[in-house]
Amino acid sequence: MRDMIRRILTEYTKAKQERFAGHLLGSFFRNDIPKIIYNTGIVDAKKYLITGSVGQGNWATVPWVCIFNRAITTSATKGVYIVYLLSKDGKTLYLTFNQGCTDIRNTHSKKETIDIMRKKAQDIIAAIDSRGFRSDEDINLGDNLTELAYLYQKGTIFYKAYTIDNIFSEDELRADLEKMICIYNDYILLGKNQANNNLDLIRFKKLLEVFVHQLKVNNNVLPGDKVFGQGYKDMPKIQSIYAEFREYNNFILDITLQPGYNAYNSSNYIHLRNTWINIVPSFKQLENGNHDIYALQLVVKPDNKPTSDYPVIDVDSLGLFDNQDPNGKIKMLFDDFVKEILHYQDKTGRFDSWEIIDEVTALKHCDKSFFDHNGSGVPKGICWFFDAENLNSGESKQIKLIYNGQEYIAKITNDTTDRRRIQILWQSKLGKQFASYRSDDTTATFRKTDEDTYEVIIKGGEKEMTTKEKIAAIKNYIAAKGFNYEGNLIENFYLSLKSKPFVILAGISGTGKTRLVKLFAEAIGAEMKLVPVRPDWSDSSDLFGHTDLNNNFHPGAILEFIKKAEWNKDKPFFLCLDEMNLARVEYYLSDFLSIIETRDRKDNGDIETDALIDVDYYKNKEAQGKYGRVFIPENLYIVGTVNMDETTFPFSKKVLDRANTIEFSFVNLMAKPTEIFADKPHPLNESNSFLRTEYLYLGDCNDVKLIDSICFDLEELNSILAKANLHVGYRVRDEISFYMMNNKNADLLDTNAAFDNEIMQKILPRIQGSSRAIKDVLSEMFIKCAGDYTGLAGATDFEQMQTYIDSAKDCKYPNSSKKIAFMMRRYEEDGFTSYWL
Repeated sequence: MRDMIRRILTEYTKAKQERFAGHLLGSFFRNDIPKIIYNTGIVDAKKYLITGSVGQGNWATVPWVCIFNRAITTSATKGVYIVYLLSKDGKTLYLTFNQGCTDIRNTHSKKETIDIMRKKAQDIIAAIDSRGFRSDEDINLGDNLTELAYLYQKGTIFYKAYTIDNIFSEDELRADLEKMICIYNDYILLGKNQANNNLDLIRFKKLLEVFVHQLKVNNNVLPGDKVFGQGYKDMPKIQSIYAEFREYNNFILDITLQPGYNAYNSSNYIHLRNTWINIVPSFKQLENGNHDIYALQLVVKPDNKPTSDYPVIDVDSLGLFDNQDPNGKIKMLFDDFVKEILHYQDKTGRFDSWEIIDEVTALKHCDKSFFDHNGSGVPKGICWFFDAENLNSGESKQIKLIYNGQEYIAKITNDTTDRRRIQILWQSKLGKQFASYRSDDTTATFRKTDEDTYEVIIKGGEKEMTTKEKIAAIKNYIAAKGFNYEGNLIENFYLSLKSKPFVILAGISGTGKTRLVKLFAEAIGAEMKLVPVRPDWSDSSDLFGHTDLNNNFHPGAILEFIKKAEWNKDKPFFLCLDEMNLARVEYYLSDFLSIIETRDRKDNGDIETDALIDVDYYKNKEAQGKYGRVFIPENLYIVGTVNMDETTFPFSKKVLDRANTIEFSFVNLMAKPTEIFADKPHPLNESNSFLRTEYLYLGDCNDVKLIDSICFDLEELNSILAKANLHVGYRVRDEISFYMMNNKNADLLDTNAAFDNEIMQKILPRIQGSSRAIKDVLSEMFIKCAGDYTGLAGATDFEQMQTYIDSAKDCKYPNSSKKIAFMMRRYEEDGFTSYWL
């Protein structure tokens, strides 16, 4: 806590002079500070939501960190909460008990808003012990504040100030936070008591009187020893009422039965949270030996203390009932009673992180789990909104979500655990759409438009950097380190990793292949491990490990790193196999090349493979317990660097089909000095979602027009390649499609430029040989890539190709055209050609 506050007080003013987008301090406020506070053990993550903000698009005048009780609010715009506020000059950090002002300000003038907030503050101050915090209006966030910051200042209820010269000890800071949580609890209890005092007990009592007076009580209809229990045959079970009750002043009315009812010596409670309806035998009737007559007591309690501690409203001697029930009037009266209760209870209000606005509109205050788990838990109190209150254990139903005009199928399910959670699970595609709003300030509005159809509108959250902005930041970071990579290489590297987590970087020695992996990993906050490949590697034991003759297991070069990635799935991990073709890749990496093709998406959206290492591999119980089964985690990215010369091995089609092979040999030695980067580029702090594969099957790609175009072009190229038995299969088709879809989604490259990259990386590396067919393939491929189908009909040698490249205004796929011309030149000079230098 002390280090956290020190960093806020020392770094924010300086940070405001630097570039906002991607700044590390923003991540510190949004991600690190909540973790630090949760880790104190003072704030329960299940009960409280912590979120921080340094602004939206620009640095905030007054940054904040809020602690919300989820039962009250999860938005800084409304409700009462704890908030740390940093003054405008950055010199004072205030711990405050405060209140949201935005919702009030939307319907009132500035002066009216301040009056309303000050009135509420004074009411709370008068009712709750300050525990040593100041309660005056002398908090000073600075001069010439924005209206929002000024209203924060005026809305303060209790506060304490910390400065760089007076931060206090760790124990004192924790004690302050703990006392502020106690104040929050007092406020919640105050609200409960007020709600109970406002409850219309008389009307509620009258409703129950009417019901009990009309209800028959006898062994045929309502057995006296099972009041509202399983013997309740001619009326709905009391459980059927559960889902019908709605929230009343932040209290969910939850009916439960106490087991073991005996009319002679105990009572039977219908428990409504903070309200008990107590059905007991009428003592007057018991004295007369009649055990079929029941009295009614209404007991209002704010907690679970004994009933005797609170006043009881008695409705005694309600009278005998006759034994007739013509036309099923008992059930009708019971249903009318439930309807009357429903009418009395408003169908609006707050349920955990959900709010019911009206009967067709629900508002979800999104937290991290809303995005991470491709779904959202639904409190019992609003299951009626999704028509899900009658789902049995393990049952599911489909609903339709309309987001940005497109329809998505989601599923509502009741799981099979004891908790019986109702959950909405949406397709991972929809989760990825939502992820652009990833922030605890985000709200999702579900508006029912038809039966089981809901329109979803996502709003709020800090402005996230686009992928294009992030790539620009990565390029700046790398350039500031003195490395300049040609053209769209960084975009290409990103798209290749996103399309499939296996990339090969090829080029002459010293062109910065290994450095690219290291700097890219640094730039996004990923973890990297460099593993130099040895020429004597002939199987996977050097990578994964082996058991010696004494039955001792020795882990290989990458086993520990893979397990670490598996245990930290939200962070990207880069494994760089340096000079990977010093040994035959097909030998030592064969297991990985096979298992990566088993990737599949689980129901929760996670990507999982078959086991890369099974437990019987270790032949050692200690190793089995330590490592267990090993999979290829979805956050592991394998990048191999290769040099193609007389000391290395060529690649087989098995390897080339499974990787994007990026060749670069251009070197710009004119490095840009760091001084020219005025904003001093900082690394981003990206989660695995930045690189995580979005497409595993062609059916995952939803742009039919783009996919049809790609398949058409590939079919033409394949017809040429087939003449030399070099044609590609479904895997290459799919992975090129994934690359093109990722490019379109991120808007990084022109479509032709992106397809040019893929021809270079997935098609041309397959071409090698000395036959006449190879020359014919190169000639026809050049015509297709150059894009001039008439003027190039005779481009059958290098000279014709080079002439066209020199004279043409533009080629359709310029990089591929130049590469094909180079390969044709090698064919003519050496009688043999290949893609590699």
